Amino acid sequence: MRLNELARKKKIVTPYDPVEAARESLEWYKEDGIKRCPNNTLQLFVPRKIERYATKKEREEHILRDRAKYAYDDNGDMIPQYRDWVNNVHESIIDEGAPVLAGGNPLIGGSKPLSALLWTSTAKKLDNGKWTSDWNNFIQGGNLGSSIPSKIGYLYKVLPNTLVYELDSAQDALIIYKIFKDLGRPNKALDDPNNWERTSEFYRNSNDTDISIIQKDFPWPDLSANFDCIHHWGGRNSFNYDSFTGGYDVESSCFFKPNQLELLGQVPLWTPEDDKEDDF
Repeated sequence: MRLNELARKKKIVTPYDPVEAARESLEWYKEDGIKRCPNNTLQLFVPRKIERYATKKEREEHILRDRAKYAYDDNGDMIPQYRDWVNNVHESIIDEGAPVLAGGNPLIGGSKPLSALLWTSTAKKLDNGKWTSDWNNFIQGGNLGSSIPSKIGYLYKVLPNTLVYELDSAQDALIIYKIFKDLGRPNKALDDPNNWERTSEFYRNSNDTDISIIQKDFPWPDLSANFDCIHHWGGRNSFNYDSFTGGYDVESSCFFKPNQLELLGQVPLWTPEDDKEDDF
């Protein structure tokens, strides 16, 4: 047998490169992301009034604590409507407007991103001409304490090729956590073999593992730099409710880059009063 025939038959084994494997995985999730919801859907943002922050100091702390990038211009100066709100000592109500406030108050070490610019839920138009969504149904049902639901929402069209990361379970969180670790991010849970052994229980379908060890340094900045939004399908009563995604009450999308959204305008929202009117 000739040497070149032997060479063709001999298998060439390429050493496993975790960095290259992670890079390929990330690119796969990006390519897959443009096929996922909320691409090419209508999304609804529901503003609300939040009764809190009665003093100027409380309002300033709210802006700074939440790292509200949306409250500042490119020069780092607070935009006028927020400065007016901070200075108005007699005003104790925040008016959310699209896309001014993200909705929610994610904390460091939580399961929601700090870099969120806008939270939406898939829009549904009712026979009476009003609009609703899973989130609107939730908030109109009085599930947010002192928050006052609005009767007007903002309707968006999601542009094609929006890069979406589907975050429906602790396993989804672990996958992206490990990808960014292999790409060089110092994710602490993977630096400790004992911690990683605990988290890896999720891959063996155990429900007893404490996922909070990856929440402490979850790579939200890396996720927001590589994806336009994250999407979650369910809530507390869904099949995928677990210790990482338990804070996601309903089907929702969290946008990092609002330029992937086209604002179509204001729309009337469904409220419980509409059902009372239908009874007559």
